[in-house]
Amino acid sequence: MRTKNPILIPDEKTLGWLAGLLEGEGWVGVPRWNVRGKDYWYLRIGVNMTDKDIIDRVSAIMGVKTTNQCISKTRSWSQKPQYRASASGERAAELMRLIYPLMGERRRRQIDYCFNKLKELRCMKL
Repeated sequence: MRTKNPILIPDEKTLGWLAGLLEGEGWVGVPRWNVRGKDYWYLRIGVNMTDKDIIDRVSAIMGVKTTNQCISKTRSWSQKPQYRASASGERAAELMRLIYPLMGERRRRQIDYCFNKLKELRCMKL
C-alpha cells in the first residue's frame, strides 16, 4: 500500500539535517492502537519540541501537519507549548528507510527493532 501523498525525497543536505535532528531529538516506535477490542500496530516516527519553526520545517519535509501538544499542569519547569511532527504507517516506513544510512548505531537498532517487531506482530494473531 502506498501513501496518498508520497514523500518528496529531499536533497542530500535537507535529508542530512532531518536525520541529524531525529538522531538527537526524535523518536521511532511501534505503538498499539486498540479499536473495539482489536489491536492494530503501526510504525511511527517523529519529534516534539518547543521550537515551532523547526517543527514546521520537519513537517514540511515529512509531508505531515504540525500538531500542538498540551502543556502538562504538573510540569512547572516549562510552560512553553510543545509542537510535534510525526508520521505513521507507510509514510513512517519510507522515512525510516530514507534516513537509516545516516543514523547512528543506536538509532539504527531502534529502526531495525520497529520493522522486526511489526513483522512479528503481523504474523501473530492478536
